[in-house]
Amino acid sequence: MPRGRPPSAKTLVDRQLGRNVQHPILPAGDGFVVPNHSGDHSEGRVDSDPVNALDLVNKKYVDLAASKNIIQLFLTGDASADIASYFDLDSSPDTGAEQEITTSIAGTNLNIEHSEFVSVLSDATVSAIEVIEEGIYNCHVHASGTSNKNLFLCCVFYKRNSGGTETEIGTTEEIELSTSKSSVDMHLNITDSVAWTSTDRMVMKAFVRNANPTSKDVSMFAKGDTYSRVEFPAFAPVSSHDAVTVSGTPDYITLVGQDIVRGTVDISDDTNLTVSSPITLTADDVGLDLTTTYDWSGVHEFQTNTKLQFRDTGIFIHSNSDGELTVQADTKVTIGVAGDIVLGDSTERTMKPQTDVKMNLGDSTHTFAKIFTTLPTSDPSVTGQLWNNSGVVNVSA
Repeated sequence: MPRGRPPSAKTLVDRQLGRNVQHPILPAGDGFVVPNHSGDHSEGRVDSDPVNALDLVNKKYVDLAASKNIIQLFLTGDASADIASYFDLDSSPDTGAEQEITTSIAGTNLNIEHSEFVSVLSDATVSAIEVIEEGIYNCHVHASGTSNKNLFLCCVFYKRNSGGTETEIGTTEEIELSTSKSSVDMHLNITDSVAWTSTDRMVMKAFVRNANPTSKDVSMFAKGDTYSRVEFPAFAPVSSHDAVTVSGTPDYITLVGQDIVRGTVDISDDTNLTVSSPITLTADDVGLDLTTTYDWSGVHEFQTNTKLQFRDTGIFIHSNSDGELTVQADTKVTIGVAGDIVLGDSTERTMKPQTDVKMNLGDSTHTFAKIFTTLPTSDPSVTGQLWNNSGVVNVSA
């Protein structure tokens, strides 16, 4: 017969519920060890990557996610211009009409490819990448299925080179879908950097596992307010972009406290480059490639000692000093108008040909000089006739 004081009712209840009972520290598979359920994990260690929304992560995982430059490419339902059956991944979000991409998945319990996405050919953001860094990749998509269970989605990242070869980078965890369209995030922890060239492209392929016995439809949504996208860490210096291309009606480039370090700004016909103060272009050589008509509306001021030059240094319009304007050409200056050519304003002005220059009337035979030297030196008494009165041209009455 047992001796001693019997346990109280509270002790029995605590034992039944597991209260105040110290358990040994046991490993949970190869993931992490947790000393108790109090929330104190100072003696535990998290070695696994999170799969569920409330899974624990370690400091290394947080550092990888927080300390990188993230490239975002947005899903679209637009067919790739150069790769059949692929859809575009665009570096800019499109808030136009929402697009739905639906695929029927057989009930085979295998990972079946749902859709393929590839970054746009020669996209400036992707071309500027110099290396894909180690860190956390994310696939944020809006999706739904025709079943509330046993329908799983995952994303696989690839690098595609200019020859079309695709090298797998890694696969995210699976997320179970439901019949309600909802946003889901799938992650991938890459521990090694990926070499990259300016002609490489990012590819994301969505795979679905249907554990149901019958076929189910799965839809992914892009554009609109979904902002479905892939995200990955990469080093891409801003100054290495070849061009900033703007298209649409209208689009604007806004630079706040920034400089365009190198490259070009390409403004299409239907767009505007607007600023609240003057644009200053400073360089050894600044060129404007105007292949169509340019509207010089408003005032365009050329600073002191500057020229508006045509073709080469011998043809230009130039203000030598305040109040003077020089029109210079290597061979000739042609002024062709349908109306009058007015020299001077309301005040009488003097025309001064250079001493070694003759002003021709039609050809080199007929010149102003010959007009003056051949005039009669006395009044011919012929109405309207010009005559030279001691160097002064008179008109005979």
